[in-house]
Amino acid sequence: VVNVSDEDGNDLSDVTIQIDGKEYKTDEYGFVFIEGLEEGSYEVVISKDGYNTLVRDISITAKTTTTANVKMKKTVSTGTVTVVVTDTDGNTLADATVVLTNGETETVVTTDKTGVITFEDVEVGSYRVTVSKDGYKNSNANVDIEAGKTYTINAMLEEVAKTGTLQILVCDEEGAVVE
Repeated sequence: VVNVSDEDGNDLSDVTIQIDGKEYKTDEYGFVFIEGLEEGSYEVVISKDGYNTLVRDISITAKTTTTANVKMKKTVSTGTVTVVVTDTDGNTLADATVVLTNGETETVVTTDKTGVITFEDVEVGSYRVTVSKDGYKNSNANVDIEAGKTYTINAMLEEVAKTGTLQILVCDEEGAVVE
């Protein structure tokens, strides 16, 4: 008997069990019953899409039922991106808008007082990070997410030069505008 569950203890159905040159599938409760194996040691390959494949050695004893309880871990297919937003003096910037997009999906968040935001469980692929804040120039970065990796992007925002209009009026001695 082989019983397969995920790391949270949930039963896994439709798991492929390969033993002694034959394939079996677990039922809806994560069980497969294999009969007719002779006494001895067997290499068992346990696989399911989205999970790490396992190889186990199981010993079968004559006239007994051997139960193998197996827990499978999901395949890691995500990464983590941390964005640190600062000004040119190195001060963290709160209330900056950070956009993470891959062209199909877009996640928009705002930094807190620490100026740091972390995107967890980001699907593998190419992304663009855009950081903006009123009074500052935008910052852009590209990142290629690989499974199980963590990336840190330091986004330094440059303050926009403050400009205004100067109007010069020529006045006479009495304060009247001369045209």
